[in-house]
Amino acid sequence: MSLLLLNAFDVTCQFWFRKTRSKEGSNEGVVQVNIYYRPISKREVFGPVSSEIRTTRDCWDRRNEPIKKTPNRELPNGQKVYDPNLDPLARLKKQLDEYEKNFELARIEFYSRRRQYTPEALHTVTMAMVKRDAALLQEKIHGEQSVSYRIAASYWEQKINALVGMQTRPLDRTLLMVHEEFIKVQEKFVNDNQFTRTPGQIGASTFTGYVNHFNPIKAYLKATNQEDVLITHITPGFVDRLQEWLMTQNSPKTKRQYQIGSINMFVQTLRAVCRFAVRREYIQYDPTAAIRHWSAPKSVAKPLPPDILHILKTAELPEHMRWMIDSWLVAMYLNLHYADYMNLPKMEIRTFNGLGVRYIDHPRKKQRGTALRLVSHLTPEVEEILAKYGGPHKLYYRTLGAFIKGFEQVCELLDLRNGNGSRFHIQFGMARDTGMSMGAAEGRSAEVLKNNAGHSNVSMQSKYINAAPSILEEHLKRQVSVSNSKIIPLQSNAA
Repeated sequence: MSLLLLNAFDVTCQFWFRKTRSKEGSNEGVVQVNIYYRPISKREVFGPVSSEIRTTRDCWDRRNEPIKKTPNRELPNGQKVYDPNLDPLARLKKQLDEYEKNFELARIEFYSRRRQYTPEALHTVTMAMVKRDAALLQEKIHGEQSVSYRIAASYWEQKINALVGMQTRPLDRTLLMVHEEFIKVQEKFVNDNQFTRTPGQIGASTFTGYVNHFNPIKAYLKATNQEDVLITHITPGFVDRLQEWLMTQNSPKTKRQYQIGSINMFVQTLRAVCRFAVRREYIQYDPTAAIRHWSAPKSVAKPLPPDILHILKTAELPEHMRWMIDSWLVAMYLNLHYADYMNLPKMEIRTFNGLGVRYIDHPRKKQRGTALRLVSHLTPEVEEILAKYGGPHKLYYRTLGAFIKGFEQVCELLDLRNGNGSRFHIQFGMARDTGMSMGAAEGRSAEVLKNNAGHSNVSMQSKYINAAPSILEEHLKRQVSVSNSKIIPLQSNAA
């Protein structure tokens, strides 16, 4: 059997009775041991192996019953006493306890020495410890300071040390092994209920990120033939080369080159794994601590160009696509992120007193655990779309992947192009950027925009305010263009 990282897994032992085959009609037998361990996903078993504990079927069946201390031995003076060594049930219980105790001591022995071991080695060392205890018990009658006891203790210490070294090797964990162990531990702390989540627990999306964001790192290890790289060999240079390699790769989903923000998330996941390794004492320091996140370009709004927005509003589309685009336009007018948009059916719609204008005032779904709220009024366009489909709960609610796929189909059908002629790509976040930039162009104050966005301070509105002039300029150009197309040339009266 190959060497396994058993000290990182849940390891238990279980006993069962095997009848002796050589004696017909006898109910004698031996206790066998199975060692169970759980390597991340499935339950594995090693065994059965003999514990060398001999007993009878009757005694085995009564192993869970309490011991009845009935006198079973008569002293020379005629007094009857209870002797546990003459009670088969008491003797069996003691032998099972001795095995389980030494089973745990053997695990501690391997772990303290940072050794990898097999289930077979674990059983072998456990049996040696059981025999050591029995032998030392015999010598103990002479005293623990006697020469014979000290010789016996030294002999068994050397024997067990030799057994630990024979079938094991130093515990060299690879990066992939540590990541698997990290995932197994993090899975225990998943709680997707934001209201009951306690410090130390994580949401399901965070756990999924720990799994998925490590896939590009696995791809790098495979591409560079480093799948067996040890966690002790992860250095700042390794992380630096990883970042450089990722900059040349395309995302399997979008088929486009990884952006700096994505690469930073991958490195952040590697950092979480390395810090886990430090806490487990697999390494002494975090090699990613010397690596700074690459600076991403300053955040700027990415509103839709007015001409493309006009096409999306007015184009004749198949019913399913029109449903999706109209729903997305609602997110635009209400300045909603995807997470907030998906929560729209649960939002309470209120009405401003005396104005007759409806609005939403709801906690930010994307910023769970904060006091941030977003407040946006329902524009006439939103009211028209909601009336068309029968209310917020009848809009298009699908996964973000479904939206991305639908946007690609719409762009291809309408042949939407950038100014340089390349294919235009719609992102869900453009809805919020467009709505906020349009609000800035209409003259809304930074304070109003802050409430519309559900931000914590007004400084965060600068990117929308900066984008407003270009939005307004394009809007005015379109108005001028439309007006010029309607001008009728003056006819000369000279005839």
